[in-house]
Amino acid sequence: MNLHLFDEALRGVRETYRLEKRYIHKNGAIIWVRLNVSMVKDGRGRPLYCVSQIEDVTHDILANEKLMISEANLRATINNASVLIWSVDKDYNLLTFNDPFFEYTKKTLWRRATHRTKDPGEPSIDDHKGMVHKWSDFYRRALTAKLSSTRRSGSARTFTTR
Repeated sequence: MNLHLFDEALRGVRETYRLEKRYIHKNGAIIWVRLNVSMVKDGRGRPLYCVSQIEDVTHDILANEKLMISEANLRATINNASVLIWSVDKDYNLLTFNDPFFEYTKKTLWRRATHRTKDPGEPSIDDHKGMVHKWSDFYRRALTAKLSSTRRSGSARTFTTR
């Protein structure tokens, strides 16, 4: 890959290129680098030499791998829960949800779209409006770091995220 890109730079197909490469240190450790290469040309556009920059990005690669593993674990955890789980941003846009939430929402929307009657115990439209109000207030407080709960003893407890 590197030789192909270098050849393209020599022929003038590209001015620069960037790629990530993996090296194995003599002690056996894996080192990830980002290679940036720019071709320097003369007044006629012929290549004179190239300038290369090599940046150690091992920490970034490892951090990204940890994040991907964490996200996969979180996704597996919420999808294996039988309760409805969802998350929204500060504008109440849906960010993520689990499979039971998706199935419930799909079933509810399909029933409404086809004008079928609701299941016994399913909330009415008015109940849904109340739930939206209840959750929007909770999310507003959570996203502004003003969460509180009541202990079993009855005393209040406040959580701060900042």
